[in-house]
Parts: sequence; C-alpha cells; structure tokens
Amino acid sequence: MRRHIGLLIALALLLPIAGLAAAPTKPAAASAKTPSTRLTLRAQASGTTTGVPSGIDYSWTPGDNAAPPCSTTTTTNCILGQQLTITLPGGGELIIQAGTGTGQIGPADAAYSWAPGGQIAYGTYQSSLVTAAYDNSGALILSSAAVATTVNALTTLNPPTGLAGVVHK
Repeated sequence: MRRHIGLLIALALLLPIAGLAAAPTKPAAASAKTPSTRLTLRAQASGTTTGVPSGIDYSWTPGDNAAPPCSTTTTTNCILGQQLTITLPGGGELIIQAGTGTGQIGPADAAYSWAPGGQIAYGTYQSSLVTAAYDNSGALILSSAAVATTVNALTTLNPPTGLAGVVHK
C-alpha cells in the first residue's frame, strides 16, 4: 500500500509538469481574501516491521472554513483542499497538490501518508500545509501555513558480526 502511495505522489508531481493539472504550487501573499485557518500539522516517521522508517505520516485539524468543497459545478467560493510541501534533507521539495484527483489532498482529508518506497533518508524534514480555495471570482487563495519538523535520526547501530583473528608468524 505504501509503495502505491509513493507512486501516486510521483504521478501527482508529474501532472503539473505535463500541464495536465491546475493546482496551487506557491503561497500567495496574505490579503483580506485569505481564508481563516486553524491548521495544526502533526508529523511522525512511520516504520516498517524492521523498525526502519519508510515514510512520514501527517495528520491535521482542518481550518473552520464555512465554504463548500469545490466540484465540477462549484468553482467559486469553495475549498479545493490542502497543499503539503515537504522540504527534503539536503534540498529539494515535494509538493502534494490540493484537489480531489489521484495523489491529491482533498478538502475533507485530515491525514496523509508519504512513503517513497524503501527507507527515507536520515535528516530533518520541514513540512508546511496550507488550505487552498477559490474566491468569489474564481481566483486561487491560500491560507497561512501550518508547519512541522520531523527528524529521522540514526539512534542505534547493529554491531559487526563474524570477527575472526589470525595469528601472524
């Protein structure tokens, strides 16, 4: 299941490049149109049966926005969803788009699991989450960001095995 989510994330990241999806990618400047938000982002490394972290599980409390979710018939004054940005150790960003398509985070979602496949890199992951909506004229607006820091730290080591000594003559 986690591998499928990782593939879906990769697909979601490629869709905007291919011009197949229109979704927010950069926070807009704060304005009087910014929807209210009370997002609280919680993140923790999720492990496999071997205890090696293979992803990050995110959860949050959605903002108390009264607008309905966007749909094919509701395209103004509506909530598109949440946009999650993950800054990776060593640089680079993953942006999981707001929306109801495959690999996107919808307006009713309050959790997301990022699992790229295999073990996640050691280091610090900075994450931010914003609510994306369309205003009265259909222009994209974004809330202020909720942020979280997750650290995948090396804390224990397995000892070497099979050590043998040979006497030199």
